[in-house]
Amino acid sequence: MRISAKWAVGCLMASLAFGAVACKGEPVVPPKAVGTAEIAENNAEVSIEAFVLAVPDFVNDKKEAMRPREGEGEVAIVRLKITNPTNKPITYKPEHEASSKNSVQLCTDPDPETGVRTDIKSIRFDVAKDGIHTTNQYIANHVIQPNETIFDDYLFENPAVSDGKLVVLVPGTMLGDTRINDRTKKPIVYRFYVDNPPSKHEALPPAKLNETATIDKLSVKVTSISKEYPKLDQRNSTKPLKYPYAYPKDPVLVVGVTITNDGTTALPYEPSHTAEAAGIILELGGKPLKRIRLDPTVIGKGQVNGKIAIEPGSSITDVYFFEAPASSSTLDFNISGHIFGVRGMYRFTLDYKDSTPAQPDLEPYKHEGEQPDAAAENEAPAEGDAPAEGDAPAEGDSPAEGDAPAENAAE
Repeated sequence: MRISAKWAVGCLMASLAFGAVACKGEPVVPPKAVGTAEIAENNAEVSIEAFVLAVPDFVNDKKEAMRPREGEGEVAIVRLKITNPTNKPITYKPEHEASSKNSVQLCTDPDPETGVRTDIKSIRFDVAKDGIHTTNQYIANHVIQPNETIFDDYLFENPAVSDGKLVVLVPGTMLGDTRINDRTKKPIVYRFYVDNPPSKHEALPPAKLNETATIDKLSVKVTSISKEYPKLDQRNSTKPLKYPYAYPKDPVLVVGVTITNDGTTALPYEPSHTAEAAGIILELGGKPLKRIRLDPTVIGKGQVNGKIAIEPGSSITDVYFFEAPASSSTLDFNISGHIFGVRGMYRFTLDYKDSTPAQPDLEPYKHEGEQPDAAAENEAPAEGDAPAEGDAPAEGDSPAEGDAPAENAAE
Protein backbone atom coordinates (compact mmCIF):
# COMPACT_ATOMS: atom_id res chain seq x y z
CA MET A 1 0.00 0.00 0.00
CA ARG A 2 1.24 3.48 -0.87
CA ILE A 3 0.11 6.78 0.53
CA SER A 4 1.39 10.09 -0.78
CA ALA A 5 4.30 11.35 1.27
CA LYS A 6 2.58 14.71 1.45
CA TRP A 7 0.21 13.21 3.98
CA ALA A 8 1.98 10.23 5.43
CA VAL A 9 5.48 11.41 6.35
CA GLY A 10 5.71 11.51 10.08
CA CYS A 11 2.00 10.75 10.43
CA LEU A 12 1.62 7.00 10.08
CA MET A 13 2.08 5.29 13.39
CA ALA A 14 4.12 2.10 13.35
CA SER A 15 2.02 0.63 16.11
CA LEU A 16 -0.59 1.60 18.64
CA ALA A 17 -0.25 1.93 22.38
CA PHE A 18 -3.29 0.09 23.61
CA GLY A 19 -3.90 1.26 27.17
CA ALA A 20 -7.58 1.16 28.02
CA VAL A 21 -8.63 -0.55 24.80
CA ALA A 22 -5.91 -3.22 24.62
CA CYS A 23 -6.46 -6.08 22.21
CA LYS A 24 -5.10 -8.60 24.70
CA GLY A 25 -7.48 -10.91 26.44
CA GLU A 26 -10.57 -12.69 25.20
CA PRO A 27 -13.77 -10.69 25.70
CA VAL A 28 -16.41 -12.26 27.89
CA VAL A 29 -19.26 -11.10 25.64
CA PRO A 30 -18.88 -11.98 21.92
CA PRO A 31 -18.48 -8.99 19.60
CA LYS A 32 -21.56 -7.63 17.82
CA ALA A 33 -22.10 -8.19 14.10
CA VAL A 34 -21.95 -5.40 11.51
CA GLY A 35 -25.13 -3.35 11.74
CA THR A 36 -25.90 -4.43 15.32
CA ALA A 37 -25.68 -1.61 17.84
CA GLU A 38 -24.12 -1.37 21.26
CA ILE A 39 -26.02 0.91 23.62
CA ALA A 40 -23.97 3.51 25.46
CA GLU A 41 -24.65 4.70 28.99
CA ASN A 42 -26.43 7.78 27.58
CA ASN A 43 -28.47 5.53 25.19
CA ALA A 44 -26.46 6.48 22.10
CA GLU A 45 -26.50 3.61 19.58
CA VAL A 46 -23.06 2.65 18.22
CA SER A 47 -22.54 0.21 15.35
CA ILE A 48 -20.32 -0.55 12.36
CA GLU A 49 -21.84 0.74 9.12
CA ALA A 50 -19.21 -0.74 6.80
CA PHE A 51 -15.71 -2.22 6.48
CA VAL A 52 -14.34 -1.45 3.02
CA LEU A 53 -11.22 -0.91 0.93
CA ALA A 54 -11.31 2.52 -0.69
CA VAL A 55 -9.22 5.50 -1.76
CA PRO A 56 -10.20 8.35 0.58
CA ASP A 57 -10.32 12.01 -0.38
CA PHE A 58 -8.37 14.35 1.90
CA VAL A 59 -8.74 17.96 2.94
CA ASN A 60 -6.82 20.11 5.37
CA ASP A 61 -7.92 22.62 7.97
CA LYS A 62 -8.06 25.31 5.25
CA LYS A 63 -10.60 23.10 3.46
CA GLU A 64 -8.18 22.57 0.57
CA ALA A 65 -9.10 19.50 -1.45
CA MET A 66 -6.16 17.11 -1.87
CA ARG A 67 -7.38 14.20 -3.96
CA PRO A 68 -4.78 11.43 -4.32
CA ARG A 69 -3.83 10.11 -7.76
CA GLU A 70 -5.62 7.04 -9.04
CA GLY A 71 -4.13 3.81 -7.71
CA GLU A 72 -2.61 5.43 -4.62
CA GLY A 73 -3.78 5.54 -1.05
CA GLU A 74 -6.11 2.51 -0.86
CA VAL A 75 -6.84 1.80 2.80
CA ALA A 76 -9.18 -0.28 4.96
CA ILE A 77 -11.94 1.90 6.37
CA VAL A 78 -14.06 1.17 9.44
CA ARG A 79 -17.13 3.39 9.27
CA LEU A 80 -18.84 4.04 12.60
CA LYS A 81 -22.54 4.80 12.74
CA ILE A 82 -23.74 6.69 15.81
CA THR A 83 -27.39 7.53 16.45
CA ASN A 84 -28.90 9.67 19.17
CA PRO A 85 -32.44 8.32 19.79
CA THR A 86 -32.97 10.52 22.85
CA ASN A 87 -34.42 14.00 23.23
CA LYS A 88 -31.15 15.44 24.56
CA PRO A 89 -27.91 16.30 22.72
CA ILE A 90 -25.01 13.83 22.99
CA THR A 91 -21.36 14.83 22.48
CA TYR A 92 -19.19 12.61 20.25
CA LYS A 93 -15.43 12.89 20.76
CA PRO A 94 -13.57 11.59 17.67
CA GLU A 95 -10.06 10.18 18.11
CA HIS A 96 -8.18 10.66 14.83
CA GLU A 97 -5.04 12.23 16.25
CA ALA A 98 -1.79 10.34 15.71
CA SER A 99 -0.92 10.90 19.37
CA SER A 100 -4.16 9.43 20.71
CA LYS A 101 -3.85 6.21 22.72
CA ASN A 102 -7.57 5.73 23.14
CA SER A 103 -8.94 5.42 19.61
CA VAL A 104 -10.78 2.87 17.49
CA GLN A 105 -8.66 -0.26 16.93
CA LEU A 106 -8.72 -3.25 14.60
CA CYS A 107 -7.25 -6.65 15.44
CA THR A 108 -7.70 -10.39 15.01
CA ASP A 109 -9.66 -12.67 17.32
CA PRO A 110 -7.40 -14.21 19.99
CA ASP A 111 -5.66 -17.50 19.37
CA PRO A 112 -7.76 -20.11 21.25
CA GLU A 113 -4.66 -21.47 23.01
CA THR A 114 -2.41 -18.48 23.59
CA GLY A 115 -4.89 -15.59 23.54
CA VAL A 116 -2.49 -13.62 21.29
CA ARG A 117 -3.97 -11.17 18.78
CA THR A 118 -2.51 -9.47 15.70
CA ASP A 119 -3.00 -5.74 15.56
CA ILE A 120 -3.78 -4.00 12.25
CA LYS A 121 -1.86 -0.73 11.90
CA SER A 122 -3.94 2.40 12.20
CA ILE A 123 -3.46 5.30 9.77
CA ARG A 124 -3.79 8.54 11.63
CA PHE A 125 -2.41 12.00 11.04
CA ASP A 126 -1.19 14.95 13.04
CA VAL A 127 -4.50 16.79 12.76
CA ALA A 128 -3.41 19.52 15.17
CA LYS A 129 -0.24 20.27 13.19
CA ASP A 130 -1.25 19.69 9.58
CA GLY A 131 -5.04 19.68 9.77
CA ILE A 132 -5.15 16.73 7.37
CA HIS A 133 -8.19 14.45 7.48
CA THR A 134 -10.53 12.71 5.08
CA THR A 135 -13.79 14.20 3.87
CA ASN A 136 -15.61 11.55 5.95
CA GLN A 137 -13.98 12.31 9.28
CA TYR A 138 -14.87 14.56 12.20
CA ILE A 139 -11.81 16.35 13.58
CA ALA A 140 -13.51 18.19 16.44
CA ASN A 141 -16.08 17.25 19.04
CA HIS A 142 -19.54 17.04 17.49
CA VAL A 143 -22.85 17.49 19.28
CA ILE A 144 -25.26 14.85 17.98
CA GLN A 145 -28.72 16.36 18.10
CA PRO A 146 -31.83 14.36 19.11
CA ASN A 147 -32.76 11.81 16.41
CA GLU A 148 -29.59 12.63 14.45
CA THR A 149 -27.30 9.95 12.96
CA ILE A 150 -23.66 10.59 12.07
CA PHE A 151 -20.91 8.52 10.45
CA ASP A 152 -17.16 8.69 11.02
CA ASP A 153 -14.30 6.86 9.25
CA TYR A 154 -11.27 5.27 10.90
CA LEU A 155 -8.42 4.23 8.60
CA PHE A 156 -6.19 1.14 8.73
CA GLU A 157 -3.73 -0.65 6.50
CA ASN A 158 -5.15 -3.40 4.33
CA PRO A 159 -5.13 -6.39 6.75
CA ALA A 160 -2.40 -8.86 5.81
CA VAL A 161 -4.00 -11.70 7.81
CA SER A 162 -6.04 -14.68 6.66
CA ASP A 163 -8.61 -14.58 9.48
CA GLY A 164 -12.17 -14.54 8.15
CA LYS A 165 -13.25 -12.11 10.86
CA LEU A 166 -11.58 -9.17 12.60
CA VAL A 167 -12.53 -7.32 15.76
CA VAL A 168 -13.18 -3.57 15.95
CA LEU A 169 -12.75 -1.97 19.38
CA VAL A 170 -14.53 1.32 20.10
CA PRO A 171 -13.83 3.11 23.41
CA GLY A 172 -17.00 4.07 25.26
CA THR A 173 -15.32 7.31 26.37
CA MET A 174 -15.81 8.64 22.82
CA LEU A 175 -19.53 8.82 23.62
CA GLY A 176 -19.13 9.92 27.23
CA ASP A 177 -19.73 6.39 28.58
CA THR A 178 -18.22 6.37 32.08
CA ARG A 179 -18.91 2.72 32.92
CA ILE A 180 -16.09 0.42 34.01
CA ASN A 181 -15.71 -3.17 32.76
CA ASP A 182 -16.18 -5.44 35.80
CA ARG A 183 -13.62 -7.95 34.53
CA THR A 184 -10.82 -5.65 33.34
CA LYS A 185 -11.51 -2.78 35.76
CA LYS A 186 -10.98 -0.45 32.80
CA PRO A 187 -13.34 1.84 30.85
CA ILE A 188 -15.89 -0.03 28.81
CA VAL A 189 -15.09 -0.89 25.18
CA TYR A 190 -17.64 -1.80 22.48
CA ARG A 191 -16.61 -4.79 20.34
CA PHE A 192 -17.73 -5.65 16.82
CA TYR A 193 -16.96 -8.32 14.24
CA VAL A 194 -16.23 -7.38 10.61
CA ASP A 195 -15.70 -9.77 7.71
CA ASN A 196 -12.17 -10.03 6.35
CA PRO A 197 -11.03 -9.18 3.70
CA PRO A 198 -12.94 -5.90 3.52
CA SER A 199 -15.16 -5.39 0.51
CA LYS A 200 -13.85 -3.26 -2.35
CA HIS A 201 -15.61 0.09 -2.57
CA GLU A 202 -15.71 1.79 -5.95
CA ALA A 203 -16.66 5.46 -6.01
CA LEU A 204 -19.71 6.44 -8.04
CA PRO A 205 -18.85 7.71 -11.52
CA PRO A 206 -18.45 11.49 -11.69
CA ALA A 207 -21.49 13.50 -12.73
CA LYS A 208 -21.45 15.44 -15.99
CA LEU A 209 -22.70 18.88 -16.96
CA ASN A 210 -26.31 19.38 -15.76
CA GLU A 211 -26.21 16.10 -13.80
CA THR A 212 -26.78 16.20 -10.04
CA ALA A 213 -24.41 14.80 -7.40
CA THR A 214 -25.97 14.31 -3.95
CA ILE A 215 -24.42 13.70 -0.51
CA ASP A 216 -26.39 13.74 2.76
CA LYS A 217 -29.41 15.43 1.11
CA LEU A 218 -27.38 18.30 -0.33
CA SER A 219 -27.01 18.28 -4.11
CA VAL A 220 -24.69 20.12 -6.47
CA LYS A 221 -25.21 20.51 -10.22
CA VAL A 222 -22.74 22.15 -12.62
CA THR A 223 -24.87 24.19 -15.00
CA SER A 224 -22.27 25.93 -17.18
CA ILE A 225 -18.58 26.07 -18.07
CA SER A 226 -17.17 28.69 -20.43
CA LYS A 227 -14.37 31.18 -21.02
CA GLU A 228 -15.56 34.71 -20.30
CA TYR A 229 -14.73 38.23 -19.20
CA PRO A 230 -17.08 38.14 -16.19
CA LYS A 231 -18.48 41.38 -14.84
CA LEU A 232 -17.23 42.40 -11.43
CA ASP A 233 -19.09 44.29 -8.74
CA GLN A 234 -18.14 46.15 -5.59
CA ARG A 235 -17.74 43.69 -2.69
CA ASN A 236 -18.78 46.30 -0.12
CA SER A 237 -22.22 47.49 -1.19
CA THR A 238 -22.11 50.59 1.02
CA LYS A 239 -20.35 52.44 -1.79
CA PRO A 240 -21.28 51.33 -5.32
CA LEU A 241 -18.89 51.58 -8.23
CA LYS A 242 -19.05 54.95 -9.98
CA TYR A 243 -18.93 53.21 -13.35
CA PRO A 244 -20.73 49.83 -13.25
CA TYR A 245 -18.53 48.01 -15.74
CA ALA A 246 -15.39 46.42 -14.27
CA TYR A 247 -13.87 43.24 -15.74
CA PRO A 248 -10.74 41.13 -15.25
CA LYS A 249 -7.99 42.06 -17.71
CA ASP A 250 -7.84 38.49 -19.12
CA PRO A 251 -10.62 35.97 -19.81
CA VAL A 252 -11.14 33.31 -17.16
CA LEU A 253 -12.89 29.96 -17.00
CA VAL A 254 -16.29 30.42 -15.35
CA VAL A 255 -17.99 27.39 -13.74
CA GLY A 256 -21.61 27.89 -12.70
CA VAL A 257 -23.31 25.69 -10.08
CA THR A 258 -26.70 25.22 -8.47
CA ILE A 259 -26.70 23.98 -4.85
CA THR A 260 -29.88 22.55 -3.28
CA ASN A 261 -30.55 21.65 0.35
CA ASP A 262 -33.12 18.83 0.47
CA GLY A 263 -32.58 18.26 4.19
CA THR A 264 -34.38 19.60 7.23
CA THR A 265 -31.64 21.81 8.69
CA ALA A 266 -29.81 24.84 7.35
CA LEU A 267 -26.28 24.17 6.05
CA PRO A 268 -23.35 26.62 5.99
CA TYR A 269 -21.68 27.63 2.74
CA GLU A 270 -18.48 29.65 2.41
CA PRO A 271 -16.93 29.51 -1.09
CA SER A 272 -14.07 31.94 -0.25
CA HIS A 273 -13.84 33.57 -3.68
CA THR A 274 -10.87 35.63 -2.51
CA ALA A 275 -8.84 32.48 -1.72
CA GLU A 276 -7.36 29.94 -4.07
CA ALA A 277 -8.34 26.93 -1.97
CA ALA A 278 -11.55 26.38 0.02
CA GLY A 279 -12.15 22.76 -0.99
CA ILE A 280 -12.86 23.46 -4.68
CA ILE A 281 -10.44 22.02 -7.24
CA LEU A 282 -10.48 21.90 -11.06
CA GLU A 283 -7.93 19.61 -12.69
CA LEU A 284 -6.60 19.05 -16.19
CA GLY A 285 -4.85 15.69 -16.49
CA GLY A 286 -4.46 15.46 -12.71
CA LYS A 287 -2.91 18.94 -12.39
CA PRO A 288 -4.92 21.68 -10.68
CA LEU A 289 -5.83 24.80 -12.63
CA LYS A 290 -5.24 27.97 -10.65
CA ARG A 291 -8.32 29.37 -8.99
CA ILE A 292 -8.62 33.06 -9.76
CA ARG A 293 -8.44 35.25 -6.68
CA LEU A 294 -10.27 38.52 -7.01
CA ASP A 295 -9.15 41.85 -5.63
CA PRO A 296 -10.58 42.13 -2.08
CA THR A 297 -12.69 45.13 -3.14
CA VAL A 298 -14.69 43.30 -5.83
CA ILE A 299 -16.89 40.23 -6.29
CA GLY A 300 -17.90 38.54 -9.52
CA LYS A 301 -21.44 39.03 -10.77
CA GLY A 302 -23.43 36.00 -9.55
CA GLN A 303 -20.89 34.99 -6.89
CA VAL A 304 -21.90 34.36 -3.28
CA ASN A 305 -20.36 37.13 -1.21
CA GLY A 306 -19.08 35.74 2.11
CA LYS A 307 -20.58 33.01 4.30
CA ILE A 308 -24.28 32.21 4.00
CA ALA A 309 -26.74 29.56 5.21
CA ILE A 310 -28.55 27.36 2.68
CA GLU A 311 -31.99 26.93 4.18
CA PRO A 312 -33.93 23.63 4.02
CA GLY A 313 -35.74 23.21 0.71
CA SER A 314 -33.93 26.11 -0.93
CA SER A 315 -31.45 26.41 -3.81
CA ILE A 316 -28.67 28.91 -4.45
CA THR A 317 -26.45 29.58 -7.45
CA ASP A 318 -22.76 30.46 -7.50
CA VAL A 319 -19.89 30.76 -9.98
CA TYR A 320 -16.20 29.94 -9.61
CA PHE A 321 -13.33 31.46 -11.60
CA PHE A 322 -10.28 29.47 -12.77
CA GLU A 323 -7.45 29.96 -15.22
CA ALA A 324 -8.65 28.85 -18.65
CA PRO A 325 -7.06 25.78 -20.31
CA ALA A 326 -5.13 26.42 -23.52
CA SER A 327 -7.53 24.33 -25.59
CA SER A 328 -10.68 22.22 -25.48
CA SER A 329 -10.30 19.46 -22.91
CA THR A 330 -11.94 17.19 -20.35
CA LEU A 331 -11.68 18.55 -16.82
CA ASP A 332 -12.14 16.95 -13.38
CA PHE A 333 -14.05 19.19 -10.97
CA ASN A 334 -14.25 18.26 -7.27
CA ILE A 335 -15.92 20.03 -4.34
CA SER A 336 -15.32 18.90 -0.76
CA GLY A 337 -18.56 18.39 1.17
CA HIS A 338 -16.88 20.08 4.13
CA ILE A 339 -17.64 23.52 2.72
CA PHE A 340 -21.36 22.64 3.11
CA GLY A 341 -21.03 20.82 6.43
CA VAL A 342 -21.55 17.36 4.86
CA ARG A 343 -19.15 14.49 4.26
CA GLY A 344 -17.59 13.19 1.07
CA MET A 345 -16.51 14.70 -2.25
CA TYR A 346 -18.72 15.91 -5.10
CA ARG A 347 -17.15 14.72 -8.37
CA PHE A 348 -17.72 15.93 -11.91
CA THR A 349 -16.19 15.32 -15.33
CA LEU A 350 -16.75 18.32 -17.58
CA ASP A 351 -16.17 18.68 -21.32
CA TYR A 352 -14.77 22.14 -21.97
CA LYS A 353 -14.90 23.69 -25.45
CA ASP A 354 -12.40 26.47 -25.94
CA SER A 355 -13.57 29.78 -27.39
CA THR A 356 -12.38 33.37 -27.81
CA PRO A 357 -14.76 35.72 -26.02
CA ALA A 358 -15.09 39.26 -27.29
CA GLN A 359 -13.23 41.79 -25.20
CA PRO A 360 -15.59 43.90 -23.11
CA ASP A 361 -15.94 47.59 -23.88
CA LEU A 362 -14.42 49.24 -20.84
CA GLU A 363 -15.57 52.74 -21.88
CA PRO A 364 -19.01 52.35 -23.49
CA TYR A 365 -19.67 56.08 -23.26
CA LYS A 366 -16.99 56.65 -25.91
CA HIS A 367 -18.70 54.58 -28.62
CA GLU A 368 -18.09 56.16 -31.97
CA GLY A 369 -21.26 57.73 -33.37
CA GLU A 370 -23.20 57.20 -30.18
CA GLN A 371 -25.40 60.20 -29.38
CA PRO A 372 -26.69 60.74 -25.84
CA ASP A 373 -30.38 61.07 -25.24
CA ALA A 374 -31.44 64.74 -25.63
CA ALA A 375 -33.07 64.82 -22.23
CA ALA A 376 -30.10 63.17 -20.59
CA GLU A 377 -27.78 65.63 -22.34
CA ASN A 378 -29.48 68.50 -20.53
CA GLU A 379 -29.51 66.79 -17.14
CA ALA A 380 -26.45 66.47 -14.98
CA PRO A 381 -26.53 63.53 -12.59
CA ALA A 382 -26.66 64.32 -8.90
CA GLU A 383 -23.36 64.18 -7.07
CA GLY A 384 -22.45 60.59 -6.20
CA ASP A 385 -24.91 59.06 -8.66
CA ALA A 386 -23.49 56.18 -10.71
CA PRO A 387 -24.14 56.77 -14.45
CA ALA A 388 -25.89 53.91 -16.19
CA GLU A 389 -23.82 51.81 -18.54
CA GLY A 390 -23.52 53.74 -21.77
CA ASP A 391 -24.02 57.21 -20.18
CA ALA A 392 -21.26 59.75 -20.71
CA PRO A 393 -19.72 61.14 -17.53
CA ALA A 394 -19.06 64.81 -17.19
CA GLU A 395 -15.81 66.04 -18.71
CA GLY A 396 -12.90 65.50 -16.37
CA ASP A 397 -14.64 62.83 -14.30
CA SER A 398 -12.45 59.98 -13.07
CA PRO A 399 -13.32 56.97 -10.89
CA ALA A 400 -13.45 57.83 -7.20
CA GLU A 401 -10.70 56.52 -4.97
CA GLY A 402 -11.45 52.93 -3.97
CA ASP A 403 -13.38 52.12 -7.15
CA ALA A 404 -12.28 48.87 -8.75
CA PRO A 405 -10.16 49.65 -11.87
CA ALA A 406 -11.17 47.65 -14.91
CA GLU A 407 -7.63 46.66 -15.85
CA ASN A 408 -6.54 45.34 -12.45
CA ALA A 409 -9.73 43.98 -10.89
CA ALA A 410 -8.41 40.42 -10.74
CA GLU A 411 -4.97 39.07 -10.02
